[in-house]
Amino acid sequence: MTSPKIIGDPYYHIVPYNAPIPIEIEENRWFSVVLYAKFLRVPLEHEEYSNVLFTNCLQFSYETLMRFNSTEAKVILQDMFAEVFLPNSVFFITNEIINYCKKIWDDNEYNLSIKVDVDVFVDQLPQPKWSDDDNNYDEDDDYDYDDDDDNDDNDDDDDDDSDDNSYETDDLVDLIDDVSIDFMDDIPINFVAADEKSIEKLEKVWIKEDLIFCSICLEKVSVGLEVTRLPCTHTYHEKCIVEWLQISKFCPNCRVEIV
Repeated sequence: MTSPKIIGDPYYHIVPYNAPIPIEIEENRWFSVVLYAKFLRVPLEHEEYSNVLFTNCLQFSYETLMRFNSTEAKVILQDMFAEVFLPNSVFFITNEIINYCKKIWDDNEYNLSIKVDVDVFVDQLPQPKWSDDDNNYDEDDDYDYDDDDDNDDNDDDDDDDSDDNSYETDDLVDLIDDVSIDFMDDIPINFVAADEKSIEKLEKVWIKEDLIFCSICLEKVSVGLEVTRLPCTHTYHEKCIVEWLQISKFCPNCRVEIV
């Protein structure tokens, strides 16, 4: 399903997750991000509070983080957010994650991990539909619904469910910690780049009046400079958007496909 409509501003919190892990090989420096995305449905009249929690986890290298504008890291994190139905209106949090990672990664002798909590109010809870043929998916593994209609009668069951979900997520992080970097390097990241012809035919415009903001490099574009405009009308530095589209064919802001 598509991402639900968010009501109000999101709450997010970024903190260290596990203890730093010593690096065995200098070139194999990596960073883990564990995401908890909680959707809270605004109750209508005579309705009770309900919510759903999704978790996701990924890992990227030091080189990916430090590469020009951290473009690849942004693409990875935005895809991570999209996988748990967070809309592009909260993608600004990925910049905060990258800045936080760079700030705390001040010791080249350790690999690090962080936890990211994102809570949003929505008009309806996301309800993913999974294929019957997907034998690798267990409905209880990746998300958990909580409805206060059942809380009075099932407090013990809710506590058990909460403990189970915490255990599963911790196991996931432990599993990533145990995976060797050599093995991780062999896992392909299935990004789809935009077609070269699509990139070449993008519109070029001159900034004549108001300053614009390039959301890739997070810098303003001065009046009198030439920029690149996507079909969705979002505008960026040419160098920034070309590098982005060579990794992902979607607009960084609205996720419109560039064809």
